[in-house]
Amino acid sequence: MTPRPTPLVWTVKFGGLLLFVASTNYGVLARLGVFWDRGNALEMIAFTGIWTVSIVGLVVAALLPALWMRALLAVPIAVSTFIGNAVLAITREHLSFYDVVLYWAERTHWLNAADTYALWFAWPAIKALFGLAIIAIPPRGLSLRSPFATPIPLTPFAAIVALLLLFGGKGTQALPEQFSGASMVIVLTLWDPLSDLDSVRRDVAIANSAVARPLHIFFVVDESIRADFLDLNGAKGVTPYLASQAHRFANFGFAVAGNNCSLFSNLILRFGGIEHKLAQSIRTGPSIWSYARAAGYRTVYIDGQQRLGKLQNGMTIIEREDIDEFVQFPAMAKPQIDVEIARKLREISTSSEPRFVFVNKWGSHFPYVTNFPSSEAIFQPQLEAGESIGSNRQKLRNSYANAVHWVVDNFMRELLAADFQRVALIYTGDHGQNLMDRGITTHCNSSNPHYTEGVVPLLLLTDEPELAQRFAAAAARNRDRATHFHIFPTLLQLLGFHAETVRSSHGPGLLDPLPPGVRRFSYGAILSDGGQSTTWREVPPDLRDRMGAANPAPPAL
Repeated sequence: MTPRPTPLVWTVKFGGLLLFVASTNYGVLARLGVFWDRGNALEMIAFTGIWTVSIVGLVVAALLPALWMRALLAVPIAVSTFIGNAVLAITREHLSFYDVVLYWAERTHWLNAADTYALWFAWPAIKALFGLAIIAIPPRGLSLRSPFATPIPLTPFAAIVALLLLFGGKGTQALPEQFSGASMVIVLTLWDPLSDLDSVRRDVAIANSAVARPLHIFFVVDESIRADFLDLNGAKGVTPYLASQAHRFANFGFAVAGNNCSLFSNLILRFGGIEHKLAQSIRTGPSIWSYARAAGYRTVYIDGQQRLGKLQNGMTIIEREDIDEFVQFPAMAKPQIDVEIARKLREISTSSEPRFVFVNKWGSHFPYVTNFPSSEAIFQPQLEAGESIGSNRQKLRNSYANAVHWVVDNFMRELLAADFQRVALIYTGDHGQNLMDRGITTHCNSSNPHYTEGVVPLLLLTDEPELAQRFAAAAARNRDRATHFHIFPTLLQLLGFHAETVRSSHGPGLLDPLPPGVRRFSYGAILSDGGQSTTWREVPPDLRDRMGAANPAPPAL
């Protein structure tokens, strides 16, 4: 005999499901208001339709008779809810499909991210586990035993997957968290927007000239370094050694990154992303390796972030084939990696064979306190190991200053012992950092980034007299005007390609006069829709004044 449902069963099941949905979904009415204002009935019908099948699917999942059936559905529903609510807690924005793409591309840093944001995972985890329990507990007399009920909970997943595929990954804002996150993961397994990066790539089509050029070109991309934390740009005591070598550098001041996330920033730098046709240029342009090889240079990639040949930042096997020497450091502690990179560059500088070297430094990955020895924590108080971001802004900034002090000054001290008579160096960061300047997302915000996420240093160095003079004059002329989009044409000119041809194909380089005006960095889904919907964040024109006021104080002696 089937037991009759009691008021307690009704209350627990339906009250629990109502609480689960209400406490984990935000912005639904606001989203409906947007559709209403647009006067788009079709969008409103689709949105409410997905919500309707999701509520029905959730109720049916909770009323299936077999525990294994309820558990099989409860787990992805709970995981999806946790992911969506954790992202919302950290970024204050709904999870988007391109967030999932970025997080998957940066999966090697998941443990570091979990360490940094641990405090913000607790409440989403509690709510997700509550939902799992409500679905899993026996329905007692409320069971739906019809065979037609079983596939109903899969309908919301199918509907959201279809929406994502139809609209190129867009349209998920304020959809039910119980199903949207997992649906995005399903779509990523079916369609990865980064999978075709080499499908239509052109060959090098411009000729190399016979102009004098450096024997070696070092292009160093530091990780998560913000311009205002270098003493050359106004910080006090963070990079004192670098400051002592200021006379050797052509300092372009406060530069702006191509993107606020490592993946896309590095793609822009390696493939010569062009601002007004960003997606197309990244997808079709020859790589910097191809240009360097065409110019007669041996190509070297030094990766201080990955191990055992693992590729990152959108690098494919096809791109890897154009790299003659691939260097990683599989058995080295984090605080020592950048110093070892500098030693490797010094070794290369003594070679008589022309080398083009692209470096991804270890740099200042979060959690910042893992990047330097505890004895080098000169700025206090700082975040302790395992202390989650968001508790104290000054401690966060001090931790970051300690990391920059170690990874930049020690690297430069080792590197600048090399002979730069035959070497040209370009040094920048891949993106900046939001150090609780607004919210707690440090970078990679795909919806509303703070301008600090795009502010990076940009330094040039050589000891070859004529080129050094050109560097210095260009830095004086273009101070606080440069962006990442000016680096690729600079590299092509240094490799010996004719300056006028380079300017016509890629725009001006750092050695050309750069116009004043508004600068910006890209963010979000820059490879979707052929780049038609690339989003940009402008940096304030008074950037130096704004950021200079927030520099860390000198360390206590």
